[in-house]
Amino acid sequence: TPETIVEVLIAAGREDEPEAILVIGHNPGLQETLLNLVAPARENALFKEAAVKFPTAAFAVLECKIDSWAELKPRCATLAHFSRPRDLAAELGPAHLRRPACVQGLQCAPQCARGSNG
Repeated sequence: TPETIVEVLIAAGREDEPEAILVIGHNPGLQETLLNLVAPARENALFKEAAVKFPTAAFAVLECKIDSWAELKPRCATLAHFSRPRDLAAELGPAHLRRPACVQGLQCAPQCARGSNG
């Protein structure tokens, strides 16, 4: 849950007060944590993308206006970076899946309107 993730971050921050902490997990916990930590006044285009879908292997960088991890609380962050696998390789995105096989350099299906086989 987002509450558990925040608790773990606060506890990890007590050790040496690191400047940054890497969290690796899965949904729905990571997306919900992001949605809870970003302040409405700091929502941006990246936030809107992450709110719609936080797919497998996506990652986000949150910047928090805090001096200590103990201060971590809802609405204290800004989403500074959000990247999905399709952002790194266009062929992984949905647009690739919608293109006819012959456009992808593959064998066309018999019903292809292009009538081409590559």
